[in-house]
Amino acid sequence: MSGKIYHLTTPVTKEQAMALRVGDVVYLDGTVYTARDLAHERLFELADKGEKPGFDLNGGAVWHCGPVSRKKGENEWEVTSIGPTTSYRLTNETPRLLKEFGVRLIIGKGGMGFPTVRAMQEHGAAFLAATGGCASVYAENVKRVRNVYWADLGLAEAVWELEIAKLGALVVAIDSTGATLYEQIMKNAVSRLPQCYDNLGIKDPGYRVIHWPPTLAGTSDVPEGMAKVGGGE
Repeated sequence: MSGKIYHLTTPVTKEQAMALRVGDVVYLDGTVYTARDLAHERLFELADKGEKPGFDLNGGAVWHCGPVSRKKGENEWEVTSIGPTTSYRLTNETPRLLKEFGVRLIIGKGGMGFPTVRAMQEHGAAFLAATGGCASVYAENVKRVRNVYWADLGLAEAVWELEIAKLGALVVAIDSTGATLYEQIMKNAVSRLPQCYDNLGIKDPGYRVIHWPPTLAGTSDVPEGMAKVGGGE
């Protein structure tokens, strides 16, 4: 892992995104757009009809979250809490987001599945892991709500256009080479199992079960059928 620190400002170029490596730390300035499940659905519905969403994601950063905000005026909002939601469930939507809309950075938690890993490798993008439980801290990095799109979906599912300053620390967890932090951690854990069994005096660990997280499904070392809740080897 590289462990370099980057200070990036959106829009991010393909070259900047491709320079990131698993283990690097990113602090982000500029504009980010929040998007959850329903926002992705509407975005693709509009695209299928040849319509524009009203905001430009090219070179942008999409944050998987639904901010908690309070209205201060007619068109003024204050974000009081903004933490990442689980990103894995958007695994199948993200490749299209990268290919058709030019998104360069995805911010979320918990990792994403192999279709996204492969798409980031193909289109030059990266997944930045935000820390769960730090929603009030991240809110301090939101300087202004520029706009709220599709509020009819509900405020959590709407797209929030946020002006941010030094959002972070965000850890590069998937990079454009196809490397994932989650796979590296699991490989490291598995490599230590024999010594752990030996230290515990377990001579025949035939009953062992390794629960591979779904985010690793389809990677070279984790066949699709093994990465399930309750599954393993």
